[in-house]
Amino acid sequence: MLGPEKYGLVNFAVAFTTYFTIITDYGFNLSAVQEVSINRNNKERVSELFSSILLSKILLFVFSTILFFLIINSFAIFKYHYVLYLVTYFSVLGSVLYPVWFYQGMEKMGYIFIINFSVRTIVTICIFWLIEAESDFMKYALFNSIANILIGIIGLAMIIFKLKITFRVPKIDLVKEQFKNGWNLFLSTVSINFYTTSNVFLLGLLTNITAVGYYSAADKIRIAAQSILQPFSQTVFPRLNFLINQSEKRYFQFLKKIAVYQTIIMFFVSLILFFGSKKIILVFLGPKYVDSVIVLEILSVLPLMSSFTTIFTMYILIVFKKHFYYLISFFISGIFSLIVIVSIVPNIGFAGAAIAMVVSELIALLSAYFFSKRIKNFHKKLWT
Repeated sequence: MLGPEKYGLVNFAVAFTTYFTIITDYGFNLSAVQEVSINRNNKERVSELFSSILLSKILLFVFSTILFFLIINSFAIFKYHYVLYLVTYFSVLGSVLYPVWFYQGMEKMGYIFIINFSVRTIVTICIFWLIEAESDFMKYALFNSIANILIGIIGLAMIIFKLKITFRVPKIDLVKEQFKNGWNLFLSTVSINFYTTSNVFLLGLLTNITAVGYYSAADKIRIAAQSILQPFSQTVFPRLNFLINQSEKRYFQFLKKIAVYQTIIMFFVSLILFFGSKKIILVFLGPKYVDSVIVLEILSVLPLMSSFTTIFTMYILIVFKKHFYYLISFFISGIFSLIVIVSIVPNIGFAGAAIAMVVSELIALLSAYFFSKRIKNFHKKLWT
């Protein structure tokens, strides 16, 4: 309904505000999961972790908000659609409030499903009901932000009232500890952003908003298909952290089983996206988005590649607390992504952004595999 131009404009705004979400999330969505998973049976420690991380995210949100207003008031590119950027920024607050890391660490994934499914179903109905023309792009942005804020509020309330975790003003040393634990993972998230969200943002700067619309529409379908992996990895990651502290043998048995299932599932997802790309685009987006077909064909390999990357980064490097290796893997791929985007996007547009994405994912995968081999006897234990 919005068309490539207006849809591209909204996604450009989302890409911009995602930088602030990265700041407020810091590395907590990974480091905190490990901490909570290990201490899940110690309610006192879990309450301390919950309080210190929530306070840390609030402090980062205050910093991000100041930075956000400084930027949008300083550059002309943001001033014309000032309200759009402001509305989109509300979603950052939802990210601050929503403690997905806590539910993952406690392995209470059912709560995440119920909260997300309920809120997003209602919001999706509102989108289908109230979005009628291209001029409604502001409503679309507002609905997405409202969804994130509602999910955050409900998620936080359930922890306090249902799981009986109390917020208490944490000690400064504990807050410092959380920032220290999440630092390398935060830098890794920034590096990953170089070839995910930054693709959209740089595409908009180097070409035009319509090109962003074609790329974002195809990438949304790829993300939707690949999201099959997300609840899988969100469940597996805390379990692996728990097992490695209990029994190395059980960890390797579970990892090998999960790696096989995950690879088979994502192989078929990539296959369907590649061979069905044209039909998928026409059915879900309509003939106005026919230029998105080439983008989806290029991106179709990502679900399978991301499956392998997740195994070697989240399931291995992070579980073994090799955070520096995790950082370097994505830093290298992020740098390559920027080089590729700047080199080819001005000439071939949105297809170039898709190629940059695939190249960067491949480099991240190869780097993570190389670094995982540096863990003593790891591959011998994995393959035997």
